[in-house]
Amino acid sequence: MKLYFQPKRCPSCQKSNDAKADKCAHCGFKYPDAGLFAHHLPVPLWKEILFYLLGFLGLLAVVTILQIIVGTLLVAQEGLSTTEELAEALRRPSSLAVVEFIGYGVVFATICLILWKNWKNLLGSFKGYKPFLAGLLGFLIILAVEFLYNVITGTILRASGIPTGENANQTTLISIIGYSPVLSFFIFAIVGPFVEEITYRVGLFGFLSRFGKVLGFILTSLVFALMHFDFEI
Repeated sequence: MKLYFQPKRCPSCQKSNDAKADKCAHCGFKYPDAGLFAHHLPVPLWKEILFYLLGFLGLLAVVTILQIIVGTLLVAQEGLSTTEELAEALRRPSSLAVVEFIGYGVVFATICLILWKNWKNLLGSFKGYKPFLAGLLGFLIILAVEFLYNVITGTILRASGIPTGENANQTTLISIIGYSPVLSFFIFAIVGPFVEEITYRVGLFGFLSRFGKVLGFILTSLVFALMHFDFEI
């Protein structure tokens, strides 16, 4: 297997660069194979790992801490005495909104700080129509796959006499949007996609593509799909 961890030596100035850099950071020489990583934000290995951990484990940790804080406040304010009452209170749109909004906000702010020196390259990766066309195509493919998945699994379950349940993620999202439409648009349409873009494209794909771009595409797509499908019935 070909590895991409070895530094890339510039043929022009002979200085070492990151293995996936599309041009030399020292003299600006553009590498002939730059197209292999077009629209990819070249960042150091440690940032790729940190971005993925922040977007996955970091978000999970922040949300968990916020749930504990919100739950503690609800118990103190409303005198909840059972775990069932607490669970029901945490499922309220107001409680869900606080956890989701602050959780994504904290992770978003942290990622922005880490990206401080990479903003120019990040914005430059969206030049032209190709990135947006690729994003639209990917979105349509995800919708199509999810639709086929729901149709196939729903047909099999109904034929087997097994009742199907609601998608928990979709139900939660709808309840939060109904509670706060404006903030929901900002968080779920702007902040959330940005966090996922950095988490999966810059972080996970950036790391995995060091072992080969095709492998990076396949594994990142699989991980992203598994993270967004609701397998509960």
